[in-house]
Amino acid sequence: MLIDSAIFLCWFLGISTTNLLASTNPPPSKNVPSTDEHRKIIKTALGTAVIGGLVITALMTLKSEALLRWIAGPKNAAVIPEALSYVKIRSLSAPLAVIGMVCQSVCLSSLDTLTPSLAVLVSAFSNIFLDVVLCIKPFNFGVKGAAVATALANVGSSIVLLAAVYKKHFRTDTDVTRNIKQRMGRFASMLKLPKVHDFVELIKFAGAIFGVIIGKLVCYSALTLAATRFGVTSLAAHNVLLRIFFFFGTFGDSLSQSVQNFLPTVYTANPRDPVSPSFVKFEKFHAQLGVLCATVFALLAAGFTGSKSMASAFTTDPGILAVLSSSSTALSLSLVAHPIVLLLEGSIIAKRDTNFLLGSYAATFGVLWVMMKRAVELKNVWEGFVVFQGFRLIQYGARYLWMRGKRVEFIE
Repeated sequence: MLIDSAIFLCWFLGISTTNLLASTNPPPSKNVPSTDEHRKIIKTALGTAVIGGLVITALMTLKSEALLRWIAGPKNAAVIPEALSYVKIRSLSAPLAVIGMVCQSVCLSSLDTLTPSLAVLVSAFSNIFLDVVLCIKPFNFGVKGAAVATALANVGSSIVLLAAVYKKHFRTDTDVTRNIKQRMGRFASMLKLPKVHDFVELIKFAGAIFGVIIGKLVCYSALTLAATRFGVTSLAAHNVLLRIFFFFGTFGDSLSQSVQNFLPTVYTANPRDPVSPSFVKFEKFHAQLGVLCATVFALLAAGFTGSKSMASAFTTDPGILAVLSSSSTALSLSLVAHPIVLLLEGSIIAKRDTNFLLGSYAATFGVLWVMMKRAVELKNVWEGFVVFQGFRLIQYGARYLWMRGKRVEFIE
């Protein structure tokens, strides 16, 4: 949880990059040559990503033990040594992981979906292969092996994305004739620290997004903190549930990113104009896709946790299996809402209505906190999460309908 949460905090850079590139004229695409404005935004975001990644590495190296003890609590002190090794190893790849977030946003903003797909494949296959080799046979390194596998998978996928960004936005025809040293120098220039003025301009926009990410992270972290009250068995089951949720939840993130990339280009710029046919088509397609994802993933999650034969792929411990089964319905319901919630959230971010999102997370966290305090077992924690998802769905749905009715201008 700790290292993943720290890296997730930097997702505000990816969101900001997407929105800033989408607001340029012309926006980047496969058939549009990269402009100086595009390159300036990308270099500033990448330079900031380097800073963010190095801060995470330093923080995890120096303070991870104290943070883990606070998160785990006295009942779960036995897991701290292994968790500490995992966090410190993973933190070494944090700079490239954050750079990969920014590069993925750049690729998607340029309508390049092939490279992120390739990066996911590289990450998935290398992670699986290295997990087997390092955790099972022949090395049997356990948790340390899993950390190394994940770190190297992150490095591999980030290199794929970074190379694609360089090729599209920074490589020139003369690069072909340059020697290796000159080409590497040009490649490294993408990752230089940003100028103070450019950094300030990015932070002006990204600051509110960072607040939204903080709000989301605090809400997710509250689940784990509540789960630590119920002992090691419940905590282990909670980690399995979280992994399943975030695995299927990734597709909701893709819907959100798609909306942020394309919604400003199809929404009518004049509030007096009727909704354009392209917007109606865009809206209908994404709504249908969101409902499809919600249905399929909820059923799959129910199968993974409700069926002992499928849940045994994660663990054979009878106690953990029993807890997984009792929380299966709540996990499925939370996944039903998730794609639609992120679809609506992406629309609100595209409108740059971040003040609403900040207020929403403050209110939602209050509701979630009350639910977590009243929980007496892990099942209640996940039932509280269902309430959290439902509350977000109602708020975002109402806000989106209001925005649509107002015919607001998405890019001023």
